[in-house]
Amino acid sequence: MAVELPTTPTPVSVTEYIISVLRASENTPYIGEPISQLQHSLQCAAQAASTPEIDEATQVAALLHDIGQYAPAKDLRKLTGGEAKSLGGQPTGTSVGRVGHETMGSQFLLALGFSHKVARLVESHVAAKRYLCAVDKDYMNKLSDASKKSLAYQGGPMSEFEKAKFGSDRWCNEMCQLRKWDDEAKVEGLEVRDLESWRIGHSPPPLSSPSMADNYGLQGPVKDPTAERTNQTPFLYQGSTNIDVTACLAKALGDRNDVSLNQDNHHESGNSPLDLISRDIELTTTIDILTLRTQSPYMSEIFLEAVECPGITPFDRVNWQLAKHHFVELAKSCTAVASCITALSVLYNGQVYALSSSGSLSHYQSARNSINELLSDHDAEFELALVAVFLTCVFELIHYGDITPYLKEPGSLFATRVHAWGQDPSSHSELAIRVVTWLKILHSTTYRGGAMGLISDEVARLFPHYSEPLPNVKPPTSLDSEISNHLYEVLSGPIFTFYFHLQTISGEIARLSLYHRSRTKGTDQQEVVERMASVKSRLLALWDSRCATLRQSPKDLRSQLASKTATMILDLIGICEAAYYAELVDINRQLGDPVSKSADSREALHRIREIVDNDGCDADEDRRHINPAYLRPLFLYAIESMDSDESQWAVDKIAQIQNPIYRGEFFSTFAKALSEAQSGKQPNMWGIFEEDCMKLAKISIKPPTHIHLLNNYLNHPKETITTMHFLTIVTSFAAFTSAAAFGPPKEVGVALMTTNGPDKDNSLPQNAPFGVLTHQAGIKIRKIEVTGVYSTVKGVKRPPIDKVVCQMHKDKYATVPASKEFTAKKPALLGSKAVPLGWVLCRVKA
Repeated sequence: MAVELPTTPTPVSVTEYIISVLRASENTPYIGEPISQLQHSLQCAAQAASTPEIDEATQVAALLHDIGQYAPAKDLRKLTGGEAKSLGGQPTGTSVGRVGHETMGSQFLLALGFSHKVARLVESHVAAKRYLCAVDKDYMNKLSDASKKSLAYQGGPMSEFEKAKFGSDRWCNEMCQLRKWDDEAKVEGLEVRDLESWRIGHSPPPLSSPSMADNYGLQGPVKDPTAERTNQTPFLYQGSTNIDVTACLAKALGDRNDVSLNQDNHHESGNSPLDLISRDIELTTTIDILTLRTQSPYMSEIFLEAVECPGITPFDRVNWQLAKHHFVELAKSCTAVASCITALSVLYNGQVYALSSSGSLSHYQSARNSINELLSDHDAEFELALVAVFLTCVFELIHYGDITPYLKEPGSLFATRVHAWGQDPSSHSELAIRVVTWLKILHSTTYRGGAMGLISDEVARLFPHYSEPLPNVKPPTSLDSEISNHLYEVLSGPIFTFYFHLQTISGEIARLSLYHRSRTKGTDQQEVVERMASVKSRLLALWDSRCATLRQSPKDLRSQLASKTATMILDLIGICEAAYYAELVDINRQLGDPVSKSADSREALHRIREIVDNDGCDADEDRRHINPAYLRPLFLYAIESMDSDESQWAVDKIAQIQNPIYRGEFFSTFAKALSEAQSGKQPNMWGIFEEDCMKLAKISIKPPTHIHLLNNYLNHPKETITTMHFLTIVTSFAAFTSAAAFGPPKEVGVALMTTNGPDKDNSLPQNAPFGVLTHQAGIKIRKIEVTGVYSTVKGVKRPPIDKVVCQMHKDKYATVPASKEFTAKKPALLGSKAVPLGWVLCRVKA
């Protein structure tokens, strides 16, 4: 009889539940193999138990590594927030497994009280397959057909960046070992200990032929692994004393706070994996109670070591790292901050290993709820809420999907508290000042390219203004500061201030683009030209007033500074200069002037290439990857260079940006396609996108999971455009920030509409099909307004247009279910300008 998920997890209740789940998996086929999930799990655990020097956490992970495949879907959903879906959308009979089963399994075990090592090994067993395929060419040839098929859905072999990241993990060896046991545990008819034999009081039966020893090439007689390890870990053996158990627990706690344990609660230890499960849960539960922690140390570790914020981290690296340590300290006493760190860490890990974002979204929503509760507590310091809100912004920047940014519509409570807090800027901490400065940068940069930003203007105006120079973040008392950072902080401060003002100007340039401001009349264009001239004048003045450090040559800096400090300063100077020259290029692009005809734009492009080519050339070690802060300058270089070789240089450099949150491979491919389309080399725009989207599919670039492209036939009535096509098209009109694009909160989506050219009365063709992007079912569409036009006819420029409104059905509304085709019945052109042959980007409003 099935055991229900325990409402109050205890070692006994969780063990009984796990046994029940394992027993039920006997009826679940192991994907693509002639054995059951239970047989596979027991074979994997038997290998772990028979391998010398394998600790109990690794054995437990071997037994439960696939629990995300066969645990009850309702239980997975309850504890992880994730949905159990088949890879590739296959029906159950032909599926190659559940989407993200390793992530759901890991989170499931953590929620039940298992240790972080067990969860990490379970989480990594899919990534380990990708890692081994990347480092060992022979390994892939040994995979079964089912495993090879699932590999394609899981992202294929790791990239160089992923491989280096995975290889540096402290448990890399155990991860790879578990993966190999997993691969081998597929032998039909192999007799190993049955499930009941793992219970306390049962002795392991002898192995019969075909034996694990024979199958896996073990030399000599099969030995009981516990006999050789009696003096290693008390949790593994019967007869261990309470003192031994206490000593093991104290050792496991390591550098945690000293505690006293109630020895009467410990029982005699068994030597089976299920005994180890019980002991592992008991250990983890004890740690939780003793340390009163409010967040996962594993998540904090990911956060401290890996999480970056595009647009901030490369330009303020030392302060970013120090601030993260402060955030982790705050999380120990603040649930909202802890929830934000967990959400960000899960999201970041998912980006690195191409995992589902469902788990991170669950944590994100929980974090938002915690923030609202924190804001309601007027006794709580507002700076705690400020930190938590900032971390949600970083989450929203990295995540691309159908979420409304918190600071777009934060509610009156946040506005009231930030206004009151901002009345006395002199009382604000260095950390709070830095966080507000970073929020202002995000407010500016996320309006580029037509995006609607992370932060509303109303909220941004509430942020206080601080006198300069901005103070650096002080190291927390628990962290020893590096002496070498002091000089860097002194020299980098004015450079960061330059960058901060540069991004403010960049935001103003973005607001003058055709996506944010009407450009349909000559007077509109004239006003934009005048305002852009004023902005450009301020931009040039900012450059002329730059600090002395920004004026130094690499040779001079290296002759005056230690090698490490000089390299860090030169890195910062390079990316700040490139960001400045990118704005000069963007000004002419926004005005519609060919960059090739502008002397300052040509010089700016030349300087961008010179900076990138020289970046790191004087460093002690050669660099294999491009600094991700060069992404935007390189992208503008690629699409604005008239010379194909110059454009290809930038495309190749973008591809060398390895950090997955910047999606260098995608932007490299997209920049190439857009550059060729703009130069007229490819008259069929869709031909380019189709070819390059196939490339993107091969390199495992995932489109946002919320996009539903509804039958959009465009110029190819017999061809349904795929989600990947749609992502490429939308990106060309959406935000080009360093990480993601964002839609406005009051709009429910983006649509594409074809036009076959203007007819005699300047109206659009009747019943023009178009796709509608929705993020929930039952959206009532009110109107669709054109916001961008692209012609597929060589030599035809984008004309200024008035407004296109697609009228709906008779009642002027249409309820659009998610993933259903929708066709406007009476499209009509309002205004005097006809839309040329090509496609139109629209915004769908409810």
